Amino acid sequence: MFDVTSGALLCLASMGATDDIAANTAARFREVAPALASVHFVARSESPNGGSADWESDLLGVFVSADGLVLVPGSIKPEKRVRTTLVSITVTTTEGTTFDAAFVSKDADLGIAFVHVRESHSDGFPFVRFDADGDLDVGDPAIAFAILPESLERARRCELVRVAAALTRPRRIFLVNESLADNLGSPVVRLDGVVVGVVATPRLLRSAASAPLGEDGGASNLAPPCILPSAAIAKRIADLPRDDTSAPRPWIGIRTQPISSSTARSIGIPDGDGFFLVSRVFPDSPAARAGLREEDQILSCGGDRLSPSGDADADLLAEALGRHHVGETIDVLVRREGVETPLRVSLERAPILKDSARVIRNGAFGLTVREATYFDGVDVPAGIDRGEVAAAVVATSVERAGFAGLAGLEAGDLLLRLDGRPIGGLDAFREALDRAASAKANEIVFFLLRGSATQFVTVRPDWKAGG
Repeated sequence: MFDVTSGALLCLASMGATDDIAANTAARFREVAPALASVHFVARSESPNGGSADWESDLLGVFVSADGLVLVPGSIKPEKRVRTTLVSITVTTTEGTTFDAAFVSKDADLGIAFVHVRESHSDGFPFVRFDADGDLDVGDPAIAFAILPESLERARRCELVRVAAALTRPRRIFLVNESLADNLGSPVVRLDGVVVGVVATPRLLRSAASAPLGEDGGASNLAPPCILPSAAIAKRIADLPRDDTSAPRPWIGIRTQPISSSTARSIGIPDGDGFFLVSRVFPDSPAARAGLREEDQILSCGGDRLSPSGDADADLLAEALGRHHVGETIDVLVRREGVETPLRVSLERAPILKDSARVIRNGAFGLTVREATYFDGVDVPAGIDRGEVAAAVVATSVERAGFAGLAGLEAGDLLLRLDGRPIGGLDAFREALDRAASAKANEIVFFLLRGSATQFVTVRPDWKAGG
């Protein structure tokens, strides 16, 4: 073990090393460590019986572009029978700066995924470039990386491994003698500085490696993590879809259900094609202002006739809206009580969804919150100040043994006021909690909405025990 910086970044050699190997390992560590990141995510799993549970985890990530694209293990988006939604993602750099991030995509075959930091970096993020021509051979030494737990200051570490086997089927991969379980998501670098792969558990390897001969291995048959060659990673990065953030998604503010012609006949509408039945019109939305009503039957949108054949065509209306731009006014033809009625609807920018809202985590209080969205305010009881709701935050994860959890805060609470004052938005909330932690406040009082009832929750931190 040797320290290549001044204390926080440690490099661990897993085998005896000559002075040249040690020097090269230290040099590679100094080059790659700034691009490593600690990725924290909170996910919500929903079971078929309607229950849900939040859980969180930390992963190793590596920046693969200067604008904030981060490669992470595919476990950030698990393949489960229950529906899993990513509630929040944060990326913490080597410098200790934490950024909110959004999920981009997952490649289940390769066992990797990508997230993108929401904020730009003035000088660009340090990143690793995967060399499509980089390769390894049996016996070659290489360097893999990891991040130690928060209790060990999230120190970056590296270890020297040696290639034990090179496989070509079902895909080209490299196996090593050492366990790489702590290195999932790590770039792998040769001693000459060429980035030659990433540590992952590809789906095809999981299917083939652990199953008895003649049997088809399932996803639960995990093989030891291996090294995917750079060529596969470079191609996947090049093929990534990049959202056009200059073209915001248009929105009119309704919830609908596709009704096929056969379903229409069964509910007493004998003639015509399918339509979209309006099940909800959101308040103060473009649809509400245009006069759409619940139980209206949408026949066409922006000149596109809509004839859904069932649930498989649920996206037809969204696709029709997507052919237009925010600020346009379009024609929407509805049938109301048997009479076709044309309406003019102005398209607005879609509100931020809960899954896309900015998130912050306060370790001192054991609390993770996101900014409130339009949809958090549509069903609040009468008497709640909607201005306060718009500037509120929502608890997404509460550590049971943390100060907030011990006081009784729960995931899903809509936090409206702190010490009698409106929250004032996510950034103001972050600053208020930081001030309370710095001052070691004896108590802070939340006014919140839980379900349909408001209540006060008083947090009395035990700084001697927990701070």
